Amino acid sequence: MKKLLLILLCLPLLFGCGSEDTNNFLQLNNRYDQLNRLVDYLEEEERKKIELWAHATKHLVSLTGEGDYSLAIKVISENNNIPVILVNVYDSILESRNFQINTNEITPKFLRNKLNEIKKNGRDPIEINIIGEKQWIYFDDSYVLRNLRNEMRMEQKYILIEKRE
Repeated sequence: MKKLLLILLCLPLLFGCGSEDTNNFLQLNNRYDQLNRLVDYLEEEERKKIELWAHATKHLVSLTGEGDYSLAIKVISENNNIPVILVNVYDSILESRNFQINTNEITPKFLRNKLNEIKKNGRDPIEINIIGEKQWIYFDDSYVLRNLRNEMRMEQKYILIEKRE
């Protein structure tokens, strides 16, 4: 990615574009670079949130009898924007949260398709062990991160169009 940006940065110099064209290109490239850093940061923060959610889930399940459930419940309930699917060792879907679709009903087929989509994207699931049973939390980009990625793609296309003109 950095090589591509360096090549794109040098194109105006190679083709003898005027300084105004070069400045416009550099501004677009700078904006793209800022968006890229923001996406990387947000992606890392979302992973940390899901890891914390997994830890809270394990903690909640491990409590027996009296104990302080409040922090674990708070952490679990506050994930209201990152789509997650919990599966067992047989790849059966046990739980899901935060999938936004046009209809009110999220069907097993919809969740299976989402799970396959998430797996295809290559993001590693988070493994948790609940009472001796391995389970995995798969998660997708939040609405905000998904829109930011789309904005980056549009910015990238705009940079390429600007260079053609």
